[in-house]
Amino acid sequence: MAKNRTVPLPWTTVWTNIETPSNEFLPATPWMDAASVEKVRGTFELRAKMGSLNVALGYQTAQVEDTPSSHSSFGAFATTNNVSYPTGWTDISGTTSGKQLIRYGWVVKNSSGTTLNLGRVGGVVETQSC
Repeated sequence: MAKNRTVPLPWTTVWTNIETPSNEFLPATPWMDAASVEKVRGTFELRAKMGSLNVALGYQTAQVEDTPSSHSSFGAFATTNNVSYPTGWTDISGTTSGKQLIRYGWVVKNSSGTTLNLGRVGGVVETQSC
């Protein structure tokens, strides 16, 4: 039977000067056990958006804290001040099954240009475990 867990992502200011298609990851949680995480989804709100900022939920895995893997996003990027609701579960078990740790946060990019843009975000990540 699957077990669900909710991980809060407190309100924080995010920023970037990186233009699409590149993006960067800003962690919002400490490292947690990754072994049992199979699926994720999340809800978040973007407010006080400045410029061409785009924000999505994301995660990063690692075997040890000082050598994280590349990050991944899940769900759609928010491009306006609004609440973003989950559309369904994203299966990440192929990534987490071989890792010890996972952390959640924000994947940010600019839709155009390299001007520094920022916004405020807060939300939750829901996980489904085996």
